[in-house]
Amino acid sequence: MVREEGDDMTKADLTELRRLHTACRTIEEHIDRLRSSAERYSAPLSGMPHAPAWQDQMAEYVARLDDLQRRWTEIRTEIEIKGQQLEIELQILGPEEYRIMFMRYIEGYGWHKIQRRMHYSDRQVFRIHAAALVKLSVNVS
Repeated sequence: MVREEGDDMTKADLTELRRLHTACRTIEEHIDRLRSSAERYSAPLSGMPHAPAWQDQMAEYVARLDDLQRRWTEIRTEIEIKGQQLEIELQILGPEEYRIMFMRYIEGYGWHKIQRRMHYSDRQVFRIHAAALVKLSVNVS
């Protein structure tokens, strides 16, 4: 979903960017689990004939890994495009507002991590975030 010039940013646009970050992290976790599972499989070391079941499992792992990596690349590309669009719109904000919006929507940080990085209370972060939304004229629809 690429927005046209002049379109108002909606809360759904911001939420979608957060959802993409979550999807990307989920895929990264799946890839890590898949790689660690694949490390357990190796060719039988005995000289006895074996059915090639381990080869089938390894081929299945490789195919699943390829699918996951392809999906991860698609999501990262979408995050980059939407993040660049948002970053342009964030230029009108003050430094604190910009930093909170950047961390929340472009870097995909949760509220707690933003609070720790900025050394602000949760109320202060939420207040600054709300002010940034007003400045950006974000439609909550």
